Amino acid sequence: MALTRTRDGTVLAGHEVLKVSRDDGRTWTDLGFGNLPGRDLHGFAVDPGRPEVWYANVMGRGVFRTADGQDWTHLSDATAGASVLAAGPQPALYALDAQGLLVSPDGVTWTRRPDAPRGVHLDVHPDSGVLFLAGPDGAFRSTNQGRTWTSLALPEGARLIAVSPQNGDQLIAVGLSGAVYRSANGGGRWQ
Repeated sequence: MALTRTRDGTVLAGHEVLKVSRDDGRTWTDLGFGNLPGRDLHGFAVDPGRPEVWYANVMGRGVFRTADGQDWTHLSDATAGASVLAAGPQPALYALDAQGLLVSPDGVTWTRRPDAPRGVHLDVHPDSGVLFLAGPDGAFRSTNQGRTWTSLALPEGARLIAVSPQNGDQLIAVGLSGAVYRSANGGGRWQ
């Protein structure tokens, strides 16, 4: 349920496990959970400017931060029901819960974006900070931390969206039907 990748090939996976791979997923090391208060991780993110800083959202508890994978600091319980966590370069953290999108500059204070489309998944480009959202009404892009949104005209609702960290115009989306779509022009056209 919680998976993220950094540019250097580090992949972090969590939900009843917390593992790290430093070689693009070929080998894995179990990190244990350090002092996290639970194992039910429903969101994981890495600060794109400081890849040693990780965020985990523990269901029912909220968001935590670490710089060593063992000593976690509780930042807020505002995201206790969130199922997705993403980090951008502003710095900015994003979370999705049943009520919608939450945005934070620091993980401590959170603001709800009531005009955001209904979402089930998020991704953020690590350089530009452009936010992408997948949901039952399709795929969307925001260039201002979720204040306003542009539809990306995906032919169906979406379960997942991912942006290439190397090229913000390259997107992958998974439709509600299970079809996988690719765009090479930022969601202007899908194959």
